[in-house]
Amino acid sequence: MRIDRLGIALRARTSWEAVDLGIALARHHARVWVGPWLLCAGLLCALLLGVGHLLGWLWLAPLMLWWLKPALDRIPLFVLSRAVFGHEPTRAEVYRAAWRWGWGPTLPRLLWLRFDPFRALSFPSDLLEGLPRAERGQRRSLLRRDGAAQAAGLWLLLPWFELVLVASVWALVGLMIPIEWWEARGGDWMGALGQDATPWLDLVLNAVGCIGVLVIEPFFVAAGFGLYLSRRVHLEAWDLELGFKRMAARAVAAGRGAGGVLVLLLAVLAMPTALDAKEKAAKSLDLPERATRLPEGFADEVQTVRLDTALREARDDASLGGTKTVQRWRMKDMLSEHLDEAQAQPLIDWREKLGELVGRLAGMAAELLLWAVALLALAYVLWRYRDWLPWRREAAAERHAPPPLRHRGLAPEDVAAAPELLQRARAAWARGEAREAFACLYRAGLREVSARRSRPLPPGTTEGELLRAARTLAHAPAAEHVRRLVQAWRAVAYAGARPDAAAFEALIAAWPDAFGEARA
Repeated sequence: MRIDRLGIALRARTSWEAVDLGIALARHHARVWVGPWLLCAGLLCALLLGVGHLLGWLWLAPLMLWWLKPALDRIPLFVLSRAVFGHEPTRAEVYRAAWRWGWGPTLPRLLWLRFDPFRALSFPSDLLEGLPRAERGQRRSLLRRDGAAQAAGLWLLLPWFELVLVASVWALVGLMIPIEWWEARGGDWMGALGQDATPWLDLVLNAVGCIGVLVIEPFFVAAGFGLYLSRRVHLEAWDLELGFKRMAARAVAAGRGAGGVLVLLLAVLAMPTALDAKEKAAKSLDLPERATRLPEGFADEVQTVRLDTALREARDDASLGGTKTVQRWRMKDMLSEHLDEAQAQPLIDWREKLGELVGRLAGMAAELLLWAVALLALAYVLWRYRDWLPWRREAAAERHAPPPLRHRGLAPEDVAAAPELLQRARAAWARGEAREAFACLYRAGLREVSARRSRPLPPGTTEGELLRAARTLAHAPAAEHVRRLVQAWRAVAYAGARPDAAAFEALIAAWPDAFGEARA
């Protein structure tokens, strides 16, 4: 591993910046890993679907594909771990790695470590560092000292992206199904979908469940690899090492030869030995304006000047963070300007205590306001929850319903007489008024269904509500007759179609078999 071949800028990054870096690497090298990933994951998905189809448990395919994710994660991890150091593997190398590489550390991930919430961060360490099994646990603990929260966040967040993607595909399929199919099955459309589904539809629905893994999982691996790189930079100071190597190269190129190397060695010896990996990029060297003489016998005057120059170059090197000027607005302390320290200090202490008191009072007021809002919301829910229940809404609609309206001369008492409405429907059909005829038939069907329910249908019942109410009737022909009646009424009322006389006569002729009582 040669860090001078790294294809990324070495600097101290936050954990979420490291996650963005990993995803950017996955996008940049997508042409290498996408083909092998889709081929291997697609073949595994097809194999699992075939086995599930033979066993009659197609739902098992998405579940097993989810369980075998660590085995598939080796493919993008192999590509990214090589490409980031300047060697982009070929397709043949990727396929060989998918068959042979990394099975030893992967097997525990398929068994007792399958539910490790820090898998995004620790899995690259297991596969890439080649440590013995006894040392892997210590290495994982060291890596998890920083970045563990982000790794666990990826473990919890990315499955929701998979779920949203799968639900979106299912919703897209649902948009292609005619609305009549949904209304004909009412609230039990899930059960109806299971009954009406052909084997091919069942196979496609379960295959859609695998799409989330195929699309989202490589980016989960890449994000974890970015976290792993960031932790390696923090722990092993790759940025400092690379900076000194570049300085050595510049010294050699300038003709300094061994003298430049000696200056670099002295610079390393002069640096603190316990430099914190997080603070090294934020701190700058506070060097004097002139060269500082080293202890007697350590170096001569020329070497002292060279050391001072080398330290200044290290401080100003952009690859090590460089220097920057930060300007901030700061409130003037008028007390210190007009009073001496003995007189101003009591007033400053009193001002600080007053500020703390005001802050506490504001916090208490905000907390009380939040509690008041929460209690009011709870009281409102307790007061109105009964009206939100479906059966309470239906009863309220019946109590506050407006009086029935006349429809082209039909009085409310006429609507209650189904035989009379059938006769008026025939008369309207004879006059050529198809809409009026089917309006009479629709109201007669509404009256028949409402009379056979324990609770009558409220005024303003829609066609969909009528279909759902008809499916609750014990007499199956009645539900089928209402379905055909509503379908014909929609065609006439909304599409402007005119059914033929045979369809109209068939609806009236089937009325006795459907409801029994009414006669035209």
